[in-house]
Amino acid sequence: ATVRELAARLDTRTPASFMDVYALGFTNNPSAIPKLVELLADSDEYVRLAAISSLGTIGATAEFARLKAIYENKDAIWQDRAMAIKAIGDLGTAEGQGFLQSEAKRLAGASASKDTSWTSQVIG
Repeated sequence: ATVRELAARLDTRTPASFMDVYALGFTNNPSAIPKLVELLADSDEYVRLAAISSLGTIGATAEFARLKAIYENKDAIWQDRAMAIKAIGDLGTAEGQGFLQSEAKRLAGASASKDTSWTSQVIG
């Protein structure tokens, strides 16, 4: 019932709608995952970031590939990419941990930039 209520509230947006998206993740109810996936393409940055984060919070392990694609999309804003790498870590899977370790090694050998520094910090 809570998932349905939160999803319905998101049909009418307010400046605080992103809080409802985080609340969907905090329900720990897998029935929220389709709505969170839908919101990954939202034009509102805060809603989109909340949806990315919430997939990790809710433990949407089947969405690993989608989160990885967001992280690897070099055309995406850094905030989306950083939230995706955070969500991958939150999934707590061996696959996710392996990806984070691999990415940490790759970044350690990459030329220094704000992107590599910030992403390394998020992974750390």
